[in-house]
Parts: sequence; structure tokens; C-alpha cells
Amino acid sequence: MNKKIKQAWIILTVVVGLFIVVCVSSFLSENKELDEASVPVINNHWYYEFTDDQIQAAINKGLKSDRSDMFQEESSRIIKVHENNLLEMKGNPPLVYFYTPTYQIIRRAYKDSQKMDMPSVSDVRRDNINENFLYFSIDVGMNREDAYQNFHAVLRQGDVTLQPVGGKLARLDSPSTKIFSPGEGQAKYTKEVIAPFMIDDKINLKEPLYLTFIYSGKNDTATYEIIPSQQR
Repeated sequence: MNKKIKQAWIILTVVVGLFIVVCVSSFLSENKELDEASVPVINNHWYYEFTDDQIQAAINKGLKSDRSDMFQEESSRIIKVHENNLLEMKGNPPLVYFYTPTYQIIRRAYKDSQKMDMPSVSDVRRDNINENFLYFSIDVGMNREDAYQNFHAVLRQGDVTLQPVGGKLARLDSPSTKIFSPGEGQAKYTKEVIAPFMIDDKINLKEPLYLTFIYSGKNDTATYEIIPSQQR
């Protein structure tokens, strides 16, 4: 009788132990899934992946382009104004160009061709395909030559706000261009500034991004909308 009781206790202990192991394993698995679900990982590497043939095609396009072709190519990269809260320059919002990786390759090849040079695929991979970077060129009209001193831009998506690389726009100190005989209500000067942004996996390139250009302060802005995946 004692032997049978002892065997029953052993069997019961094994069953209970297995039950506990299964429950713990299930609990850990569920928590892992919850943790993974609460921190979405967005991989943007695909946006910067180009085959050698794709790069060569973009190089060839740049090599065969003339000045008029490049003007059309750049103009096709203009992004639309989403919200215009500018004050003095409300009627002349800046033109914002999204310099996609493909456009940068075409532009590089065109500029090299003007110097009787030709970039290789490896040159382009090294110099022009910068993963996790987004570039914008901004042409700003001004009524005063020194109005650029407060220019700034940020890139937003949801709760994420990015500052330009280095904390400020590039080419702010470059000379402004005077417009001779501007029309009624037109700007008297223009300036091109560059807004480069470094992104991470908090940014989803398949969803809208909003670039806000700040003219003289936080209440003097123009915001532009872009979905990078639609232009590569």
C-alpha cells in the first residue's frame, strides 16, 4: 500500500511539474510577443538599396542630360505646400525640392560630365547613396537681404521631430541673389539652403513626413508633405 501511495505521489509531482513548465513557457512567450508588438521596428534599408543596373541607368541619364533636362528633372522633385502660415512671404512660399537618391545620382553624373568625367557605380555607392539620410533643397524668397538669419527647418512624423544635421541649415552663409525688377508682390532676393536630415527606424518612409520651414520664428512657417517611398 505504501509503495502504491509513493508511486502516485511521484506521478502527481511529475504532472504538476510539467504543468508549471508549460504555464511558465506560455507566459514568457506571450510577454515576449507583447514586448515586440509595443516596439515596432521599421526597416528603411530597402529605400537605399539599388542594383548596379539601376545605378548605371541613373548615371547614363545624367550623362545624356543637358541644362534644360536637369531643370525639368529638379522641378519634378518639388514637394507641395501642406500648410502656409507665412507672414510677410505668404504669397511667395519657398520652393522645396526633395533630393531623392536617384536624383542625386543623375545630378552627380551630369556635373561630372561637365568636367569631361564619368562616375563609376562604385563611386556613386561610396559618395551619393547615404543610407538613413534625407536631403531637401529650399529656395527662399526674401524682401531683405539679411532675412535668412532666422531660417530653420525641422522634419516631423507623429511624435518624432528631427533637426537638420549639425543643428542648422547648410549654406545659410552663402550669398543671396538679388532679383532685378521684381514684379508686384515678388521677392527682391532669393537664397538656396540645404536641409539634410539623418533618420532612424522611428521614421517610416512609407508614411507622410512633414518638413516645416521656419522663416522668422515659430509663427512664421510653411509646412510641406512628402511620402519618400513614392519618390526614390
